[in-house]
Amino acid sequence: MSSSWKSIAGSFILGMVIAFAYGGFCIYTASQDAAFEQNEGTTIAHVSRMNRVNSNNSNWTDKCLYSFEVNGTNYAGHEICPDRKTTASVKGILTDLAGLTPDFAATVYYDPADPSTNSLMEFGAKSESDYVRARLSIGIGVILIILLVLGAAVISNISKGKGGIVVDAEGTVIYPDKADSSQQG
Repeated sequence: MSSSWKSIAGSFILGMVIAFAYGGFCIYTASQDAAFEQNEGTTIAHVSRMNRVNSNNSNWTDKCLYSFEVNGTNYAGHEICPDRKTTASVKGILTDLAGLTPDFAATVYYDPADPSTNSLMEFGAKSESDYVRARLSIGIGVILIILLVLGAAVISNISKGKGGIVVDAEGTVIYPDKADSSQQG
């Protein structure tokens, strides 16, 4: 086995481990979110949107910082903002470009037993999203296993040699791997 094949195989194995670990993590968080869904509470949160421009200055990533109150205690959270529609007005475009998006109110979902566990997305929707990511990640891991097995089979066949046949001028078939070199004719 060549060192390049070992390197490729090692990369595939590392990819499989990462894919399966991430899939397992997604299943864990999905099951937690599904449990929170049963008793989730809701309230209104004050949300501030922060714009971050990617290094190529072409895409914005909005991060939402929010705060809310439950039973007289203040809580905070942050996550990537849900999709939003940019207002087509000149004022809306200029405020987006300047990163001065206005604050707004939104529904926040929280665990009544521990309001520090909260989200701007319903826990049921988060659970479904996590299960989709888990299936995708585990699927990638399975594909990597299949590619690794197929690659090993190809490398194995290449290393065995071609094992072909030779036909002489008279039409006699000679199998080189079965020829006895001690006999000479």
